[in-house]
Amino acid sequence: MSTYYRPNEPFDVKLIGEVNKQIALDWGGEGDIPVEELISITFREGTTNLFIKDGTYLHFEMDVEGNVIDVFRYSSNEADVILEPIMTALDGIWFASEYEEEYEGFGSDETCVFTIKIPVVDMEVTDTK
Repeated sequence: MSTYYRPNEPFDVKLIGEVNKQIALDWGGEGDIPVEELISITFREGTTNLFIKDGTYLHFEMDVEGNVIDVFRYSSNEADVILEPIMTALDGIWFASEYEEEYEGFGSDETCVFTIKIPVVDMEVTDTK
């Protein structure tokens, strides 16, 4: 299973540094914060990039200016592990999933993701007995 997300506005991927500062401030443990508690970024040439935090992976796409425009959750990864800290630290940024009305309106001209909707009309129920 997968879920696609879009931010309400593109944000510079470099702002993940600010997100990590907020995570570190909010961390209540003793000593240095474990690296897995922070959001790391992996850039993968020729394929999607990754946000990684605490064993969760989200793929993301950027526009030519380095702004995050699409985020994808695959398999059993918990999107909120990564999206919640971003929304908390970056005032005004929030994400809509593909199941929400706002999703289509947040699409960038540079997105590679398109939605195809096939209307179902005049379906007839038949008795299978």
